[in-house]
Amino acid sequence: MPTPEVIEAHLYSIHVLATKTEALSDANKPKTLKKFDIPDSMELRELKYLNNTKGLVQYSPGFRTMKGTLELDVVKDSPILTTIKTAYAARKPIWVVCVENPDGAAGTQGVRYEGVIGSYPMTLEAGTLVSVSIEFGINEFEPI
Repeated sequence: MPTPEVIEAHLYSIHVLATKTEALSDANKPKTLKKFDIPDSMELRELKYLNNTKGLVQYSPGFRTMKGTLELDVVKDSPILTTIKTAYAARKPIWVVCVENPDGAAGTQGVRYEGVIGSYPMTLEAGTLVSVSIEFGINEFEPI
C-alpha cells in the first residue's frame, strides 16, 4: 500500500529566527509545529476607596504578561534546533514570526515576537525527529 502524501495545513506560517533581521525561509519554518500559544494576561491592581458608597473594590490595569509555549518536532540537525539550543545556552532572545496574511500590506501581515526561552525540555525518542517544547517569555512584539 503506498504512503499517502502529506499535505501541510497550517493556518499560519511560523518561523523561528536567531536574529530580528533574519529573512523568512523554509529553513527556519518548522514543518511539524504542534502548538504556539501566547496567553496574554494583565495584572489587575485593587484600588480601595473609603468614600465608595457601594463598597466595591475598583480595579486598574497593571503590567501585562505574555508567556507561552512553542511545541514542535524537528530533525536532529535542524537549523531551528540549533537556534533554540544556542539561544538557551547563551541566555539570548529568539524571534518567532507568525505570518497570518502573507499578501497583506506591511504592518498587516502578522506579528514578530521577541522572547527568551524559560525552559528547554527535549524528548529523546527513537526515530528521526526530536520533540521540543519550550516555555517562551515574550519581551516585545511588533506587526510585520
